Amino acid sequence: MNENPLKDSELTCCDLLERSKVLILYDKKNVPVNYTAKCLVDVCEHEPLQAQQCAILSKMKGNCDIASGSHDSLTAKRDKLLELGLKVRIAH
Repeated sequence: MNENPLKDSELTCCDLLERSKVLILYDKKNVPVNYTAKCLVDVCEHEPLQAQQCAILSKMKGNCDIASGSHDSLTAKRDKLLELGLKVRIAH
């Protein structure tokens, strides 16, 4: 077999990029920043300061990336945050 290792490496990188997803938190006007931050600490295991910053960013900007990983790894977090009343989705 005469395979080019560089091409194999590129395919692996492309595969990883294709599998990489982001969990995005969107602002929900009726949800307080402190509640959002607590949910991020509990569900996403953010540090309190990080959670507070994400909650504030989502209020000011409209959204904030809160986690990254495979679709499977983010699905449970997304579902739990939705149950808690936050607005989140998984994106590329």
